[in-house]
Amino acid sequence: MRDLISKVATWAIMSLIVISTSNLVIAEEVGKIRPEVMCLAKNIYYEAGNESFDGKVAVAQVTLNRVEHEQFPDEVCGVVYQKTRRADNKKIVCQFSWVCEAGRVSIRYHSDRWRESLNVARDAIDQGLRLDELEEALFYHNIHVRPGWGLEKITKIGGHIFYNEQRIKKR
Repeated sequence: MRDLISKVATWAIMSLIVISTSNLVIAEEVGKIRPEVMCLAKNIYYEAGNESFDGKVAVAQVTLNRVEHEQFPDEVCGVVYQKTRRADNKKIVCQFSWVCEAGRVSIRYHSDRWRESLNVARDAIDQGLRLDELEEALFYHNIHVRPGWGLEKITKIGGHIFYNEQRIKKR
């Protein structure tokens, strides 16, 4: 019996060492990610982490389209963390809902969802990964939300609907 307890204890200790070591490696890897890639990867993770590859690329593209547009900050992290005050001057609104949501679930850096978000962010920034149909997309929302923006719809990809900045002309 003692031998069995000893083996189980040894296995448990070795498992903890492996987990601790892998967490250290992950923390070290995360610390080496460029800030603009980290901001974009977080935005992809929270906004489209459960989406297809194209869904992740689409969120990345809207973020980067905003960087290039005069209406938004000219850096990735500035776009991701941008907050504006509503017209009534009472409520601060985040451009991406996860930024303002308190108690958000933390990123699981060892997950496939994070790895793909990070890879899409790197490829979008470093290699210009884009979807042709979203060349002018500046806005999107989840399909379960009806913001009433009155903007021209471009397309739907996964769980999001994408728009350009053009207002729909009323007849």
